[in-house]
Amino acid sequence: MSETGAQSFLLDNRPVAADGRSTFTVTDPADGTTVAQVVRATSDDARAALESSARTQPAWEAIGATARAKVLREAAGRLRARAEELALTMTREMGKVMVESRSEVEG
Repeated sequence: MSETGAQSFLLDNRPVAADGRSTFTVTDPADGTTVAQVVRATSDDARAALESSARTQPAWEAIGATARAKVLREAAGRLRARAEELALTMTREMGKVMVESRSEVEG
């Protein structure tokens, strides 16, 4: 996570920026420093995400199991490539020790 600017989230495959929206601060429980400002999702955002999922599911199904597996393997590879960064983020957000965060990231 960046320490500057509010972190957006994706909705319907587009980033939702903080412009005029409520945000919250994520702090490191170990030292109280700010990890990030994050855009607060609403119940309307959750409904929109569900609607987006329902709209796109037929296309996801239509590409077939082999193509879906390839997409998921590529996503897993990208997560593995960023494992240390993800573990550090978990440690800063939750106060976990790195060895525990690494264990969770690596599964």
